[in-house]
Amino acid sequence: MIKVSMWLGLWLACVIGDPELIQQKLQIPKGQTPGETVGTVALSFLNTPYVARTLEQPGDEQLVVNLRELDCTTFVENVLALTQTIESDTLTVDHFKHQLARYRYDQGKVQGYGSRQHYFSSFLQQLVRYGDARLMAEEWGGVPYNKPIDFMTKHRNLYAQLADSQNFERVQSLEQALNQVQKYYIPKDKLPAIESKLRTGDIIGITSAKAGLDVSHEGFAYQKGGKVYLLHASTDQKKVVISAEPLAAYLNRHRDQTGIIVARLQ
Repeated sequence: MIKVSMWLGLWLACVIGDPELIQQKLQIPKGQTPGETVGTVALSFLNTPYVARTLEQPGDEQLVVNLRELDCTTFVENVLALTQTIESDTLTVDHFKHQLARYRYDQGKVQGYGSRQHYFSSFLQQLVRYGDARLMAEEWGGVPYNKPIDFMTKHRNLYAQLADSQNFERVQSLEQALNQVQKYYIPKDKLPAIESKLRTGDIIGITSAKAGLDVSHEGFAYQKGGKVYLLHASTDQKKVVISAEPLAAYLNRHRDQTGIIVARLQ
């Protein structure tokens, strides 16, 4: 259904289903840290079906709110938006929608397809600018991640919306800005050395060997039995799961996955 709501004097059009489900999620209790809250909220989505491209709706770009069908990106976005809403104690559907737009779009403003944070690295950079998270890889001895990020504009034919020159130029500007920022990652052969530093709820981006692409998958760290696993919307299992093997083994099983980027809510 299409719904228009008002937040801080701004009208926000959105495609939304199941406001009752949102309100149910907002009753999840806070943890002792934001990361603990992330872990509890993320676990509440176990077995939710994996569905790709739920943001691609006909007509003008709108905020899509869909908690019943998730891909790896919308899983992370929704969990973080729910967590920040719970942490704020303003337990309303409108506040959740504001947080979701704030994370999904540049400066929280829904201004067409090009205003989405299309790359995981730009999504994290915005979290850092907001003061909502800090990046951990450099602090933990990670190495510079200097590959050029330009997959979308180099593969314009894969994205129907990039046929529009305004969308293309905005995404191109996003890539150029992202390439001016020094980024760090933890190569997968160094992951065992820092595994003990990871906590449940840490935001994980899995770096990719594919040219022009920063990450190929994302999710959350989840501690279990003294090991760290990946809590994510799985493309293989077609639902939200905890990885069958620890994160290090998961990465080693995928040759095109080179390491991780980590952020922690604060």
